[in-house]
Amino acid sequence: MSIHPDIYFVVTPASQFISKTYATLNGTDLFFYVNETNALSVVNMNSAGVTATPGSITYTLSVSAAWTGVVSLTGICNVYFADINGAMWYIPYKTFGGPPPAPVQLTDLTPEPVVTFSVIYTPQTTPPAYMMMTFDGVYHRIYVASDPLFETLLAPEQITFNNALAPTFFVTEPNIAMHPLDTVNLTVFCQQLNENTSVVSVGFYGVAAPGVS
Repeated sequence: MSIHPDIYFVVTPASQFISKTYATLNGTDLFFYVNETNALSVVNMNSAGVTATPGSITYTLSVSAAWTGVVSLTGICNVYFADINGAMWYIPYKTFGGPPPAPVQLTDLTPEPVVTFSVIYTPQTTPPAYMMMTFDGVYHRIYVASDPLFETLLAPEQITFNNALAPTFFVTEPNIAMHPLDTVNLTVFCQQLNENTSVVSVGFYGVAAPGVS
């Protein structure tokens, strides 16, 4: 079952989202989101496997989240979140419902507190890899690992953008993607704030992912 176009659900307990992402787990569409009170929650967006209408069941995974991202693979949602202090956490989410696994802190990542991040999985690269770009308010950093906990990095972290070099422009919320036919090149989508005019633009830049071919 998939989500049909032009159908909306009431998502409780929040009406505003700081961060949100979509995933699938065992045939069920899931919506992960961080609300304005910093709760990370998950809601089912169809009724496969549960006796309830779509969007009616919500579970809280953390009460101190600031940003979230998910890598959805067969039988598991690899859930990541940055907490309100900028620390990174991971939850191996395998069942919708019941107490979730305790979050594991990703201590091998960025030395600076994370503001936002983006995470993907690239099965086409050699080796297959988990990739995460973090943003700490100044730097865009890319991490590439062979495991979802980012314990085995395939190369040292790489800074791909430095906001301090062009203080007139503030480039934020980098979001990474890799074309399924590519094995090296990442596209980084981001937004740019002109500090002089307050005009916000959207754009992208390219960067090679370290440690893969």
